Amino acid sequence: MKIYLGVTFQLILSVLFISCSSVPSKPGQEIVTFYVYPSGHFKAAQTGYKSVLKKFREIQSHLGAKGTRGRVGIGLVFPYLAWTSGEGEGPYKLRGSVLKDHDIFLRAAQELNIPVMVQFNGAVWHSPQHNSAFLNYWKTVGGGKYLSRYKDGKVNESIGGSFSKVSKKELGKYLNTSPYDIKSSQNALFLTLSPYATRLREARREALLLSVNFWKKLDLKYPNVIQSFSTDSEVSNFSFRFKKDRAIPIGYEEWNTKPFCEENNVKNCREFFTRDFEYKSDLEKKWFYFRASNHKAFVKDTVDIIRKVFSRRAIYTHQIPTPEGQYIRKYKKRDFASPLETAFTVGSFPGFTMYIHEQRDQEFKRLLDQIYDKSKSQWGMVEFNPGKSWKGTKEQLRQYTLDILNLSYEKGVRVICPLSWETNSLDFGIKDSGIDKGISDFLHQNI
Repeated sequence: MKIYLGVTFQLILSVLFISCSSVPSKPGQEIVTFYVYPSGHFKAAQTGYKSVLKKFREIQSHLGAKGTRGRVGIGLVFPYLAWTSGEGEGPYKLRGSVLKDHDIFLRAAQELNIPVMVQFNGAVWHSPQHNSAFLNYWKTVGGGKYLSRYKDGKVNESIGGSFSKVSKKELGKYLNTSPYDIKSSQNALFLTLSPYATRLREARREALLLSVNFWKKLDLKYPNVIQSFSTDSEVSNFSFRFKKDRAIPIGYEEWNTKPFCEENNVKNCREFFTRDFEYKSDLEKKWFYFRASNHKAFVKDTVDIIRKVFSRRAIYTHQIPTPEGQYIRKYKKRDFASPLETAFTVGSFPGFTMYIHEQRDQEFKRLLDQIYDKSKSQWGMVEFNPGKSWKGTKEQLRQYTLDILNLSYEKGVRVICPLSWETNSLDFGIKDSGIDKGISDFLHQNI
């Protein structure tokens, strides 16, 4: 009886949330909100409030604040763990400069009547930093972690870089010798995504709650500005990477391997994880979905913490989408263990990173169909750029963007987060690229 009541209560919550959070429900009339990730806004905040106002106004005036098809907002990435001090079991504290900057951002958004999405980020992909004791502790053996790196000593390209400011010598006391080679250790670490690491799982939840409560204070000060939230970006990991067509395995922490082997009666656990995973056997497929269930639990924890404080605000998840039935994604040939299911959790709308490289959009369109069939309601592209490695003209990119947006709208997309406004070390900017004009044309076209 208890189980049935619990399921019924969850379904009631889900229905209430959707009815409270959805945009107007007339078929074909719902608006789309474009939450543009700004660039240089922290530097502008150091100059003063008027500089931030100018930065936000540029985006708004460039795209058009509002049109017949939607409106323009701002997406604020908030790497909560990178800005949290404290280690072990706390207490935790957010840096003072962070609080001041975001007060300025919301004040400017309120003056310009710009809706804001807050993206909680930083749990999975951030490197350790001098000014974040929490990350340095949490992403090391000192906090119950292992360095997550390849056996050839080279880290994931997306998290290795000049922003990793902690030297090997400083991290030396945290280094683990197995299954990694300490002599070629690197400075980039992953956060554990395993729900079996119960103490560490609770520590992250506490640090996240601290940040959510901070945003609640800003919400009370600047009402009706924060319209939605998104969860940690791309909660996933992979078992190997390819180098010159050779699979290089990655070591996994015992928080993942030990429970898996126990649950599936794997006799020689160490041997099992030395293989090249091709996902042809039932046991290998179980490993894929075991990791996927861990990732979904991590996402659900984040949704639950946000929902505890913001009972009726829209929340979007933020996952790498892997097509149904596909184990190794074509992109970098990695087994992200990120099937669509990881983005679907009670109390939230599904959200995904959606990029198109060189107009290769077959997988993109396939994913649109699959997500639309699965979502049954609105969903979001919480990282979006259709012009990665674009080789055509600006006008061609404008038309292509408009076509992609119209198609995405038909498939239920109601929130889109272009990344980013200006070109930076990681992303191709949409400003003056043709993408911006495509977005403007979409917003102002006749329905």
